[in-house]
Amino acid sequence: LMNAGVVTGRIHDIPTVHDLIQGIMTEATEIILNLPTRIIKEENVILE
Repeated sequence: LMNAGVVTGRIHDIPTVHDLIQGIMTEATEIILNLPTRIIKEENVILE
C-alpha cells in the first residue's frame, strides 16, 4: 500500500483519452518525420 501512495503523489496530470491519443500521435509524427535525419547522422558516424 505504501508504494501505491508514493505513485499517487507523483501523478499531477490525468489527460482525457482524446488528449492522450493526440499526444501519442504528435510524438509519433515527429519521430517519423525526423527518421531520415537520424539515419543520415548515424550513417555519417559509422562512415567516419
